[in-house]
Amino acid sequence: MPGPLILVVDDDFHITDLLEGLLRSNGYETRTASDGEMALTALEGDLPALILLDLMLPKKDGYLVLDAIRRDPRTKTIPVLVISAKDMVSDVDNAFVRGATEFLIKPLHTDRLLAKIKKHIH
Repeated sequence: MPGPLILVVDDDFHITDLLEGLLRSNGYETRTASDGEMALTALEGDLPALILLDLMLPKKDGYLVLDAIRRDPRTKTIPVLVISAKDMVSDVDNAFVRGATEFLIKPLHTDRLLAKIKKHIH
């Protein structure tokens, strides 16, 4: 039986590949999206247990994606872990105001990331 589904949203294919490998080796199923529109389209199907969301994305940035996730009754309770190189206090505050569950700064520490995921997937 596959593990919980995690949607990885990042436009950097190196990061997406690394995260997919890490997550799959830890028993999670993954789906990826490389821009904001693809992320929202991915949420029209089977819903993930958790979303890893970059802020700097083409087409729709991570803030707009987060807004849409929190407005939709189907997705509003899904934990969203923002992963970003943007580490200004205003970026972090803006993400939390819009409904981020956690904010992790790139480069990611894999142990911390896995601990945060386990905290939010029961």
